[in-house]
Amino acid sequence: MIAKTRNASAMKAGNMLDIIGIVRRKPLSRAELARMTGLTRAAVTIIVDRLEKAGIIRDKENQAGKKKVLLELNGGSFYFMGVDITREECAVGIVDFTGKVLKSTRFALDPDDSFDSVLPKIRTVMTKAQTWLDKPEKLMGVGVSTPGPVNALDGIVLNPPNFDMLHGQPVLWKLAGAAGCGMWLDNNAAARALYEKHLGAGAQYRNFMVLTVDTGVGSGLVLDGRLYRGAGFAGEAGHVSVDINGKRCACGNRGCLELYASIPNLLRRECAGRPDIATWKDVVDRAAAGDGHCLAVIEKQAGYLSQCIVNTANLLDLEAVILTGYINYKPELLLGMVSRAVDGSRITGGIHPMRILASRAHREAGMTGAAAIAMEQFLTGKIPWNLGE
Repeated sequence: MIAKTRNASAMKAGNMLDIIGIVRRKPLSRAELARMTGLTRAAVTIIVDRLEKAGIIRDKENQAGKKKVLLELNGGSFYFMGVDITREECAVGIVDFTGKVLKSTRFALDPDDSFDSVLPKIRTVMTKAQTWLDKPEKLMGVGVSTPGPVNALDGIVLNPPNFDMLHGQPVLWKLAGAAGCGMWLDNNAAARALYEKHLGAGAQYRNFMVLTVDTGVGSGLVLDGRLYRGAGFAGEAGHVSVDINGKRCACGNRGCLELYASIPNLLRRECAGRPDIATWKDVVDRAAAGDGHCLAVIEKQAGYLSQCIVNTANLLDLEAVILTGYINYKPELLLGMVSRAVDGSRITGGIHPMRILASRAHREAGMTGAAAIAMEQFLTGKIPWNLGE
């Protein structure tokens, strides 16, 4: 009898989370929710009534005269904290259920410092961030993102390139207790994939890759609606070979994509004789102004990225690839080149489309992606919660 009670309770919570997840993406009526979930309309009504009473779901505003009442998520019902640690800075913020940033702060990091020396400041900012909420109990969890690779299960950062500060650091253990709720760690590429899944361009797809290109090249895979980890470390697109006779990478492979397409490596290889070009932004702006050399650099970048995307798409039959990172600056030219190259090469090109998209760039993307790590835990039922009886 106890087991049955637990199963029924888990099923009830699961149905609630399913409805929350659906309404979070798009306002819907009770009848539409019944069709999408397979629940009876009576069951949906009971669940929705409880969620409305708790202030999690509400009737959508400005519905006067409409035949059906649409339900929408009340973003302020739950909050998630994001802690994004990069080679340059640490950003901490609070995000509501719709991805809206309540408040955030950031401070610079010196990669030559030790993690223990900056740890007190990170903990202090995390503790202060909780005071931004009117009710601290609304904070459901904390997501921490760092450059990878990481051991997400044990909360340990392994050996991210050019970031000795975090090598071997048990980050979650050292941050434990700073926020008074559950905390999860993931690499920044996986965090970005979760952001796109829940709050960004990936919300309409079940199978997509997020390819992040900045100081390195990382990726996150969402397959059948779930973040894919493989045996634990899936998503290292930066270490897919694009030249089997190329230079040996620190990972042990030859001709890794990161050696060619990461922005510092790309500029070092292709723009060594151009002191006026220091950033990807410089390349794009000069190409738009008619600089033939910079246009050729973008074409080379498109070629490197396309080779990786085609290989991944042929293996996994993706619906979309979302580009993020420095390459999101005025991405139209690069997107067009990549799309044409991919469409002309992937094996399913004549069978179904695969979109090449640019993520919606904004300053808080890293922190919001970190918060999405915790949001994922909530929506998959790993954060205990209840509405009472």
